[in-house]
Order: sequence, then C-alpha cells, then structure tokens
Amino acid sequence: LSDQLPRNDGKTSTTVGEALMAPTVIYVKQMLEIISNGGVKGIAHITGGGFTDNIPRVFPSGLGSKIFTGSWEVPPVFKWLQQVGNIADAEMRQTFNMGIGMVLVVSREAADRIIEDAHGSSPAYRIGEVIRGEGVHYA
Repeated sequence: LSDQLPRNDGKTSTTVGEALMAPTVIYVKQMLEIISNGGVKGIAHITGGGFTDNIPRVFPSGLGSKIFTGSWEVPPVFKWLQQVGNIADAEMRQTFNMGIGMVLVVSREAADRIIEDAHGSSPAYRIGEVIRGEGVHYA
C-alpha cells in the first residue's frame, strides 16, 4: 500500500493506498446542471462491470458505442493494477471505470458545451460515439 504510483506528468505521485482510499466522486451537482441545459439522451454510471457492462444499458436494441481508448488519461492506479496483476485490457474495461465514472450520451451541441464548461476536479472528455450495432467496441 505504500508503493508509489508512477506518473509521467511531473505531478507528485501518490501511494497505492492513497489512490485506493480516495473518496468516490459524487456527480449530482454537475449532472443536474448538465441535464437542465438539455441535450442529454442517456447516462451510464460506470461501476462494477466497467464500460463493457454499463454503457449498453442506455441504448435501445440496434445501437451501441465505440469508445476511443486514448481519449483520456487513465489514472496511474489502474495502470499499476493492470501491470502488477497482469490483467488484459478487456478485463480491465469490464471490471474498472478506468477513470471515467460517468458516461453521458448527448447531442453534438451538448457535447461541445459540456466539454467547454467542464472545470475543476471533474473534467469532461469526448470518449466515443454512438454506432449501429450492439455492445461496446473499442478503438
């Protein structure tokens, strides 16, 4: 638990224990504001089951998602867990949120607004797109 997590961004590293004990992010305030501004089509809280099990729940039959895996920085604790546990990418994406705790399916206009308005400890990223098909596909 006292091992230092590696960082590549020059910021002070944290220990494994500190990362694992970090408080859960509560999204209520941000979500209420985003929803009130319109354009939200679906919301997936990324908990147990990761992307693979949670994102498909917001889509009707015939629609799925393509997730661009390089579109956000995965927190060091997930990289560390994957390395020391020798865990495959697919298993990581089905087990952990990989640093993305909430996924919103929104209109293009809403996406631009949400990303522009994101600030503080809750940044927003365009991590994917809706596709014809089922499930989550990774690119």
